[in-house]
Amino acid sequence: MFDSQSEDGAIDRREQAAVLAIVKSADQKWTWHRIAEAIEDLGSALAIVNGDWSGFQAVNAAELHASVAAAGMHLDHFESLIEIEDAAGAGLVTVLDSEYPANLRAIGNRPPFVFIRGGPTKGDERSSTVRHPISHRGRHRGQADQLFTSRC
Repeated sequence: MFDSQSEDGAIDRREQAAVLAIVKSADQKWTWHRIAEAIEDLGSALAIVNGDWSGFQAVNAAELHASVAAAGMHLDHFESLIEIEDAAGAGLVTVLDSEYPANLRAIGNRPPFVFIRGGPTKGDERSSTVRHPISHRGRHRGQADQLFTSRC
């Protein structure tokens, strides 16, 4: 598994920004868990954004790459968003990070990223998250979309 932290412990914001850009630009058939699987399969979101993969992966990365390219996503915008949220106390953790919650990694429809305030507590490994499926109308007014559009 890829870890978006370098050996000196610095978080690779560019890699994390690439995860956000992919989520923002992907069309509706790319559900969050499919995006998470694609990123994990390649081991890098930047590989998808930059079109740098071998073609032997199980997922069609070319489709995601085309979505990002067509949407004109600029990683600098997403890096700024990450920094703003980090300064507000909400750190970004992606499926590529070792800090990604184990309870989320264990479910089939895991999100490609989460913003987390605070740190883990002793009982976190036994916690769970439930998400009610949203309507088509609700999808367009969802909190994630508001977050992206208000900051970018």
